[in-house]
Amino acid sequence: MWSGVLKFSARTEPEKNKSSNENSSTSVVKEAMLPEGWVKYTSGEFGYSVAYPDGWNVREENTGKRDLLIMAPKSAAFVRISAFKDESLDSEEAVKASMLKYKASFTEKPDEQVKEFKTETKNGLGYFGVSGFMLVSGASYQFLEKGILSPNGRALIMRGAVDTREESMTEAEFQEFVKAVKQIINSFTIL
Repeated sequence: MWSGVLKFSARTEPEKNKSSNENSSTSVVKEAMLPEGWVKYTSGEFGYSVAYPDGWNVREENTGKRDLLIMAPKSAAFVRISAFKDESLDSEEAVKASMLKYKASFTEKPDEQVKEFKTETKNGLGYFGVSGFMLVSGASYQFLEKGILSPNGRALIMRGAVDTREESMTEAEFQEFVKAVKQIINSFTIL
C-alpha cells in the first residue's frame, strides 16, 4: 500500500499566495491496526477496501463514477473515495500527464488552496498526494487527498477533511477527527 508523507498540520487558516511544491519522495507505511469497533467496507467492483469508525455515516453514490462518502457525526470530518474509469489513462505517460493536469486544475478552484502536491510513478501506476484548505458551504476544512491512477484506466481518489472552525469543536476533538481521517485513508487497501 502506498502512503505519502503528507500530514495534517495544526488547525490554522490557509496562507494566501503560498506556492505548492512537487516532490517525488514518498514513504511506504505499514497498515496500522484499526481500533476496535471499526467497520470495513469492500468494493468488489473497483477492487478496494477501507475501514471507518462505527457511528460514522456511509453513503454510496453512482453518477457516472462510484463515490463513497464516509462522514463523521455533525459533518465535522469526512472521507470521500471516488472510483472511476478514464479511458485516456492508457499509458504511463498519460498517467503522468493526468497528474500534472490535475495539479494545474487547482488554480481554477477558488475555494481550494493547495499547500503541498506530490507525485510518484511506480510500476506504471501514478500516485499523488495533496494537502491544503477548502471551503465547504462557508466552513473552512483542512484536507488531505491521495490518488492512484492506472494505465488500464482505473482511477481512485481519496479526500479526507476536517472542519477547522474553532467554534465547531475543541482542539482535542479536532485532533481526534484528524487521527480518524488519517486512519481511514491509511486503511485503504487495493484488493
